[in-house]
Amino acid sequence: LSVEEEYDAKELGKVISEYIRQLSERQRYIFVDRYYMAETVEKTAEDLGISPQTVYRELEKIKHGLKKYLEGKGIYV
Repeated sequence: LSVEEEYDAKELGKVISEYIRQLSERQRYIFVDRYYMAETVEKTAEDLGISPQTVYRELEKIKHGLKKYLEGKGIYV
């Protein structure tokens, strides 16, 4: 990576972290468990005592919210 690409990646990471901190505790758990810990939806659902369908719905809401948050910061993906 070039210095500029490395800087952009760090900045993107900061913005995503800002967004994650704004989520509810349950949403934060779902997001981190799925995308950072690479757990299955089924395992996350079991851990939280909810259905896998609920986890999928929450992930969709979180991803949609993240996209809007990034766009609000001038970042388009």
